[in-house]
Amino acid sequence: VSGLDPHSQFFDKKSFREFREGTTGKFVGVGIEIGMEDGLVKIVSPIEGSPAFRAGLKSGDLISRIDDTAVRGLTIDQAVKKMRGDPDTKVNLTIFRKAENRSFPVTITREEIKVQSVRAKVVEPGYAWIRVSQFQERTVD
Repeated sequence: VSGLDPHSQFFDKKSFREFREGTTGKFVGVGIEIGMEDGLVKIVSPIEGSPAFRAGLKSGDLISRIDDTAVRGLTIDQAVKKMRGDPDTKVNLTIFRKAENRSFPVTITREEIKVQSVRAKVVEPGYAWIRVSQFQERTVD
């Protein structure tokens, strides 16, 4: 399909389910926005109210292990798949907090996470701040 149109892509059933999960604004996991740093998963931001937020994870924390698997050598997609799962199941993370130069374990119970894709606030009369973090099915609502 991409040979006919570079902006087209074919999805098998599994890929389509994963794609839809990414655009609905809902998923089951621990509730963090992540990136990679030095081969480890870096927490960019815990999602407010999520299990990770309630567990005290912070921006800048690094995840070195997910359950019994070392993160170094995994792709970000592989790490995400290990942290996601069924609701009410547990995942064990080993966190390295650079600011305190220490590692510690955290057990988090997965939940359905609803990502708020649009945030807004009035800065001063006549001026507003709007942040669209991702485009989802209901972003325009």
